[in-house]
Amino acid sequence: MTTKNDSNVALIAWNERVGAFAGFVGITLEEANAAFMGIVGEPGDEALSLLADKFAAPDEDIKKALGELKIPSAKLNMHIAKLRGPEKNVDTVTPLHYLPSIPDEDSFIASLKIGGELKVGTPEIISAVKACIASRAGLYGVLDKIKAKMESWADSQEIPYSEKYFEIQDMITERNYADVLSAIKVKSRYITDAKRKEFMSKIEKILWPELKSFNNQLKDWIVNYNQISMNPANLVLALRGGDNIPMQVVDTGGLRGAAEEVINKINKVFAGAGIPVARALAQDAIRTKKIIDDDSILVATGSGTKDQLLRDLGLAVGADIVRAEQSIVQYTLSIMNLPKVTPEDEVNYLIALNNLGIGIPWDKLGGGNGSTL
Repeated sequence: MTTKNDSNVALIAWNERVGAFAGFVGITLEEANAAFMGIVGEPGDEALSLLADKFAAPDEDIKKALGELKIPSAKLNMHIAKLRGPEKNVDTVTPLHYLPSIPDEDSFIASLKIGGELKVGTPEIISAVKACIASRAGLYGVLDKIKAKMESWADSQEIPYSEKYFEIQDMITERNYADVLSAIKVKSRYITDAKRKEFMSKIEKILWPELKSFNNQLKDWIVNYNQISMNPANLVLALRGGDNIPMQVVDTGGLRGAAEEVINKINKVFAGAGIPVARALAQDAIRTKKIIDDDSILVATGSGTKDQLLRDLGLAVGADIVRAEQSIVQYTLSIMNLPKVTPEDEVNYLIALNNLGIGIPWDKLGGGNGSTL
């Protein structure tokens, strides 16, 4: 249980660091606290830890939160690092680096074209997440809407259909997934609408709830860890530069068991046709996004701007869930990797995983109605 003394020590540490920053940039501590509330919450030990992590609280978020205070940009850029606290030694690993890395989109597409066993790995997890984000964004079925808008605009202007129109028509009717399925020796015709819907239903009903459950257990573990590591005696050791603070060990057995359960649920999601279906859905999503990003579509549909086109197409998902795609992928892969993490690294690993989870909009995953496939 956190004592009043613990809270006071944490608040003093917050006031010293954030107060110093406020003084340098010409604002009050109260103004800084109010601005940072939406990023890290109430002042305290957890807020200070989050503020120190530039992955959890990136510079752009901090600058946006302070925007209304009209701090000169040069002054803000000069002093923003003071919010991060003392710099670590160069040989200290940044917490997020403990987690598995993920490939960029080009590398991901290349990985789908490489042969191998039919097993659940990084490409499959990325495929599944891309498919779900695309479904929630309304991407599946949007090509039919674009084609209809192109037809309506061409007819109203009495002009021929463009080459892009026929490219989209082919994408809709042919559904050719040879690029991503040939490596696992599966034919495109195997990917039916029924199999696509079944796979998406499994993610909504099985995977998202399990990831949320793990995240809740991880947050509880972090609270327990902070209660031990942030007591006054340990805080003094930390301020003196002690990286390995002697403290009571916080049991991780429950989290490791929860990670095993997530892995079991992932295997259930991909049981049957899951692997080829996930690959096909991911390719559909990537192809559709490229079509939407093609400026020639604006001309061919008579849309004035990209925003206008997106509104007309009913792509209503918030930008936060789209930006979270990589975080969700990395979070899921990190859970799958947890059983392999050594006891020496597990505390840093779990802190990094918690920081990553903070940026994921869990309330928008699962329990909703994704776009009809």
